[in-house]
Amino acid sequence: MMTNPYPARRIRVVTDKFEFSHGHAPRGFGWWWFQIGDQPFQHLASYAEARRRAVREASVRGATFIELLP
Repeated sequence: MMTNPYPARRIRVVTDKFEFSHGHAPRGFGWWWFQIGDQPFQHLASYAEARRRAVREASVRGATFIELLP
């Protein structure tokens, strides 16, 4: 198993643009697009699983901020 070279830190996931665009909080299954730093990240899964994967990816990239794209 590969260990994460980055120390544990809080990663903030912001959903404001998604909620404004869709009129509700993110939920359900589908393609989820996140902005991590200056690069997009997408994952096909439930929102909860996609969010976990995005947080893991942000940790690997050294980012502390993720934005869910509408």
